[in-house]
Amino acid sequence: MIPPYRPYPQASYRPPPRAHRPKVWEQAVKILHGPAPDLPAVFMQRDFHPGNVLWWRGAVSGVVGHCRANLLGFSRDVADRFTRLWEKAAATTYHPWIDVVTVMDFLDDLRQDWGSERLVVEDVLASAVRELT
Repeated sequence: MIPPYRPYPQASYRPPPRAHRPKVWEQAVKILHGPAPDLPAVFMQRDFHPGNVLWWRGAVSGVVGHCRANLLGFSRDVADRFTRLWEKAAATTYHPWIDVVTVMDFLDDLRQDWGSERLVVEDVLASAVRELT
């Protein structure tokens, strides 16, 4: 049996420094601690980056972790393009709740190192929160 998702506990749930939309972060905390949507049970490795893409004979055979979040460092376009390709390959739809819980799992790190991708991360979080509320 696959256990239910549990967020990584954070030292604090306050927005990162210089957040432009603190209300978005407050809503995201409510979503994070609220009930999870009814999604198919799957194994989630939580460390999916390009190095964790599994290949077999020149084709992707599997993926593990949070690749979409890593690709935000390039641009939202890159992350969205990857997500569309993943949706097609997986024959399913990416749920915005996943963006919320992924970003919030990095909240302590974002508070310590709020780097150049901060506006993209906050924009993705805002979009997901908007879709969910």
